[in-house]
Amino acid sequence: MTHVGGSLSNRTGRALILRAMHPQLRIYFDFVWPLFWPWLVWNLLRVARWHTETGRDALMAVDRFGNIRFVQSEFSFLHRTAPAVPGKCAGRGLA
Repeated sequence: MTHVGGSLSNRTGRALILRAMHPQLRIYFDFVWPLFWPWLVWNLLRVARWHTETGRDALMAVDRFGNIRFVQSEFSFLHRTAPAVPGKCAGRGLA
């Protein structure tokens, strides 16, 4: 049985959708399997709403299933402490 019309699973239909998409979003859709695009859209909308409400930026990782994980937030640098300096440098006033 042949399917008439494009679908997300065939490469031609996928190429047409990706060509019409905003270039900054296309990288996510190129990486995620088409079956999970609705889940990716939902997660991107959630991240956009969070960004709009908080005004904060974050580095995010996207997996093949459309899940989004925050890797680094702009404010996480403020809460870090300096790494411990080895004892050899402590006598030189570097610790």
